[in-house]
Amino acid sequence: MDFSLATVGGAAGIMSASHVAMMGATCFAILGCELPHRVAGLRPGSMTVREYAGGAAKLARRCAPEVIGVSACLTLAVLLRLRGDTDAYSDPMEQQVWEQIKKEWPILMGADTLLNLQTWLRLVVLMFVAARAEATKLPLSGMAAALLLASMVARTSLAVQTSWYRLEGPLALGGDLPIACEVAMLPRLAMLSVEALRTSPVAASVVVSVTTWFASHHFLNLAQDPSVDRLFTAAHAFETVAACAYFLNTVMHYCSSKEGDRSGYSASAGFMHLVMPVQAALAAYYFLTAFEPSPNLVGSGRPFCLLCIGNLLQLGLYMISMALHLSGCFDSSEDSPAQREPTPAPFDTTDATIDDVLVGEERGLVGTAQDKEQI
Repeated sequence: MDFSLATVGGAAGIMSASHVAMMGATCFAILGCELPHRVAGLRPGSMTVREYAGGAAKLARRCAPEVIGVSACLTLAVLLRLRGDTDAYSDPMEQQVWEQIKKEWPILMGADTLLNLQTWLRLVVLMFVAARAEATKLPLSGMAAALLLASMVARTSLAVQTSWYRLEGPLALGGDLPIACEVAMLPRLAMLSVEALRTSPVAASVVVSVTTWFASHHFLNLAQDPSVDRLFTAAHAFETVAACAYFLNTVMHYCSSKEGDRSGYSASAGFMHLVMPVQAALAAYYFLTAFEPSPNLVGSGRPFCLLCIGNLLQLGLYMISMALHLSGCFDSSEDSPAQREPTPAPFDTTDATIDDVLVGEERGLVGTAQDKEQI
């Protein structure tokens, strides 16, 4: 964002790459060891590295377009970051502020890189996942898509009216690339929200109106125009409510699968459950570390609470939704071969002799006679 927002804090800094790698490796190790044991009843030693690699390769083949899209985004992000600093400012004060930002964020070269990458991941989810999966089987459909559409409309309107909220950094390309990504999401979100707008127009209007009213009482004071500043907090408020609708869609699908509907989400929709928590974590980390609350930046209400708590709530809802989806996919309480009771094989007389058959029949007759005498 602009310097006035990007330089308010900065004391929080950024975690080192070694800490991030260590945390990521720990999370993957826990998932790799505990998920097969807790869900499928397999001990960690019963699965080899080759079997793990085969399962990961099979999942990657099923989600090949999505994996390619995310890989392309990460590759492009690395290339743009390696290109270095291309921003030049004529004002010495602005240049000094920019140098301070780069010192505080040496790896990402500015906190806005987090939000730029979040925009890219959202575009990948909508362009690849939503295009391959059925709209009715997507967690990001219906009311969730309608609310996210309202958020993107607010963001694009904000970009047209002011430049104070434009993203900066090596991934922004002057602030135009994230705006282009947000505009590209509008048609896909409109397609996903048609059903909700057609079947429940009153509910959608009420939710949008209440969210807009709430956000209008909590906004920043960067553009010095309340009608413009309200759009920024309104976009984040819409995204928070959209995360709630996303979570409700996941819960309803999970409950229906327990009741016997095993249609399930497609593999690409499952990929959405993995990407959405990641993109939410980027925004949550940004608003917790990029700047500190300041009364000079408050236009009305408590916009910093709305931004921080709202993005943390999104992260929690997306993570719970991912957990429910994984539980529904790998739950073996009813279909696990280990828990199925073996059915006794019928008496096969093809290989038995006639004497064996007669002996069995005599034993059955004797047992029937003894039962009658006891009665």
